[in-house]
Amino acid sequence: MRIAGRVLAPFLLAASAWFAAPNAVAEPSFEDREVARAYDRAMAAAVPGPATVAIAGPAEIQLPKGFAFIPAKPAQHLLTAIGGSENRKLQGLIVPATAPQDWHLVVEYDGAGHVAPETARQWTSDHILGLLQVGAERANERRFEIRAPLLAVDRFIVPAGYDAGRQLLKFVSRTAEVGPITTGEPHAGVEGDVFGREGFVRLTMTLPERSFEAVRAPVFALLDAVSFKAGARSEDFVAGRHNVMSYPDLALFAGLAAADARIYANANGIATEAVVQPTSNPVARKTASQSAATSGRRPNMIWIAVALLAAGALASLGFAFIGGGRRA
Repeated sequence: MRIAGRVLAPFLLAASAWFAAPNAVAEPSFEDREVARAYDRAMAAAVPGPATVAIAGPAEIQLPKGFAFIPAKPAQHLLTAIGGSENRKLQGLIVPATAPQDWHLVVEYDGAGHVAPETARQWTSDHILGLLQVGAERANERRFEIRAPLLAVDRFIVPAGYDAGRQLLKFVSRTAEVGPITTGEPHAGVEGDVFGREGFVRLTMTLPERSFEAVRAPVFALLDAVSFKAGARSEDFVAGRHNVMSYPDLALFAGLAAADARIYANANGIATEAVVQPTSNPVARKTASQSAATSGRRPNMIWIAVALLAAGALASLGFAFIGGGRRA
């Protein structure tokens, strides 16, 4: 919903159908052949379980037997082949090790900063649902432009729950098409966020709602298998030394960038969470200070610009009047 990789169809693609039916009369299209090649490369590079797979350095997943991890580069090639866009946060894909791979988990890492356990404990299902709906509404602006079906997150299939011991938040939301004409069935959006010292690992999957119960147990087991290494865990956070995520609610659930989050928070009375820059990064501290100072001056600059435009317009009128008088 918030990123292209999270709403892509599973790996049960035209390429799979092609291999399953070698005697079919119809020749595979160029797109199908590209997907097939990307799929073969991805599975050739996949790490089979059981294995310990590193995620962006500070985190890891204990991949059980029966699953495979596709690294970031071949995973991105595969997602691009089936219609996705570039995802800079992508770490890889988790798929069943045996064919057919009819579902996949997208694994991302976001180093946006620390989310305090006290903050996570305050998140209720109603609060998260409201923010997911905000994100869907904003995404619908783009979907409307490209004439894609509009989507709405209407409820939870599995309510949001936070496990303080694992620093894990997980839920399953229901997304359905809205409007007078709908073309698809509702989908289940699985999400698990594991929080660390300065960022979080996110695992997501989208599949038809009717298919969710069949994969609930293995997918939830995979969410529980993610953890941060010693020194990078949430409890290793030190105030004043490590980054804090600003607007964690909006960034995590509404998918808003920093600038949009600030506007939305101010308009809706959401408190600002301060950003603590690392003491070892003076450039980051200077940039943040300049950004804060600039954002505080923006209203004044707007009024100055308006005043200058008005003055210019009056001056133009005055010169036109004087010139007309001279010609007369």
